[in-house]
Amino acid sequence: MWNFLRRDWTRRRVKLLCAVLIFETLLFFSSAVYDVIEYPREQVVSAVLRIVIAILNGVAGWRVFQELRKTSHQLRRDSVGDAWRDPVVLVAQASSIPMAFIPVWVEIYSPIHDDFGDVLITVTAVLLIVFAVCVIVRAFAFDHIALSKVGTAAIALLPLAGVAQFWYMNFYKPTHDSPRVSVTSRLGELGYSRGVSHLRGEITLHNEGSAPVDILGAMYTVRGYRMESADGMPAEKVVKKLDGATANQTHLGKYVSLLTFDDVMQSGEILMPGQKWFKSFVFDARGGKQDMARLVVHLSTLTHTGDSQTSGECDESFSLEPIPEAPGSYKCTQTRLPSQSLMRRVLGDQPIARTVRFFPSKVKVKTKVKVSRKEKMASLYTRYQSADHQFKGRPDQFKKEEKEAEAIDALVRDQNTESIAETRVDP
Repeated sequence: MWNFLRRDWTRRRVKLLCAVLIFETLLFFSSAVYDVIEYPREQVVSAVLRIVIAILNGVAGWRVFQELRKTSHQLRRDSVGDAWRDPVVLVAQASSIPMAFIPVWVEIYSPIHDDFGDVLITVTAVLLIVFAVCVIVRAFAFDHIALSKVGTAAIALLPLAGVAQFWYMNFYKPTHDSPRVSVTSRLGELGYSRGVSHLRGEITLHNEGSAPVDILGAMYTVRGYRMESADGMPAEKVVKKLDGATANQTHLGKYVSLLTFDDVMQSGEILMPGQKWFKSFVFDARGGKQDMARLVVHLSTLTHTGDSQTSGECDESFSLEPIPEAPGSYKCTQTRLPSQSLMRRVLGDQPIARTVRFFPSKVKVKTKVKVSRKEKMASLYTRYQSADHQFKGRPDQFKKEEKEAEAIDALVRDQNTESIAETRVDP
């Protein structure tokens, strides 16, 4: 009786092993085919590796199934336990561990953890990892495994290849594909007549990196300033003026007027490796109003990962406030970034980039709004948020949104640059 129960329990475990092997075969193969079709450039290496692992799991599952069929017609069924010691089974399970860990890693760095589908996928991946570890530990701890050199190399190299591919996609590639766009700006005088200076501005963008770059926002402003006295500044005033927050140079003069502004490049355009983008413009500045003109170029870029979708206006369902807090006007463009794999798409890691161009208003009346020196400047900045999570303007969720934006920011590779050039205006 005891031997019968033991053999029956062993057979049930082997059936479970066969079911897991078949499930992993279908899972790895279908996800690999989908990624090859939808994301061929980013996932080709991972897809090929998953197809190889799927074939190994399929072969292992077929051998286990054949062992079950063969022993079902025999009076002595102890040999069904030999399925655990099959080298192909061990290689397949060892190779599955890095692949099953990928969704766990994606979910750990995802800002959204309250979706049932995400929890179900993560729990399933953890169970597959635990099952594979148990299979390997049981085989080597309780049985004598005689592996050939080929089997030993396969057990060592295939998981190592999975780890190497995972490290390349999640650690090496994000740091080496970061945007490297240099910005050169200059102002010069073309002529002067009747108290008006005719000025020319030049802006050059140069992609010095190895990857294409998406332009999330590229804007320039030219502002006129009335210079303060040329007398020396005492140390107490230096400490008071030097805020340590940004190189706004407001201590050099008092802001008078916005002389001109425009986009350097449109949001959604692509700057290829080695490509230069040059823009020049002319404008007038009346010397009686300002003594100095300051050109400021704001640039927000992102490593190109696929066909992004840029809309002219931000979706109203996504909150924009509470920043900027200063009174003024803003223009917001929204870019929906492409997914890089099926797993990131399913787990809800679909970040959107909201690029805000902000123009402050002059405060002429008393107001309770505290306007910092930085907020008085025209600015351009980009914030990220998951496309699957909408707060719909709920003020109590702003802090949570800020934390999620920081988590989303880790998934993308961006660069924010500001360039300043100045020239004197003839009186």
